[in-house]
Amino acid sequence: MSTTQNILSPGIIAQLAAPRDIYHSWPKLLVRTLFAAVFAALFCWAAWKLTVIDPADEDRIGYWAGVVAGLSLSCLSIIPALPGLRAGGRPAVTISKAGLAFAGQPLVPWAMIAETSWHTVTFLGFLPIMSAIRLHGADDGPIPVLGKTNYTSIGGRFHSFDSSCLACGSKAFLDYCNLYEAAGRQEAA
Repeated sequence: MSTTQNILSPGIIAQLAAPRDIYHSWPKLLVRTLFAAVFAALFCWAAWKLTVIDPADEDRIGYWAGVVAGLSLSCLSIIPALPGLRAGGRPAVTISKAGLAFAGQPLVPWAMIAETSWHTVTFLGFLPIMSAIRLHGADDGPIPVLGKTNYTSIGGRFHSFDSSCLACGSKAFLDYCNLYEAAGRQEAA
């Protein structure tokens, strides 16, 4: 986490008394689901067309491989949206002065988090495909209260959470993290 040098006013600290819940965005979830369904239907249509046209053509194995790969990828693209669709009104992330809590995970105190970052993968440089929140532990080690650790190619360890369908953007999320961390530090001091 970045250190905030500003001293927060009592009014801001009072506003940060209650934790902030961030939920999944239903429009983002629906768009992602419809996008996957449209592409799955497109690949099913392509498979149907392959069975109808020239059954004696022996070069169709490449087409079939493409159709199966495309259908598989379109179906797999819905997997990150499933937790949000099943959430049933529960927050995806809770930010408080004590730390961060992701759905189904224990609270991670700010003292265990060295850095919080938001990474977005884009297609053609402007179409966002997915995004993830990364938590780096102190001394680039794992965060003990969280289970699975991901590794980068340069040896760094982090915990990653899908943020593609959250109801806030990267700037708002990171600003909330900085404010709540600073409020927690200032209240503890």
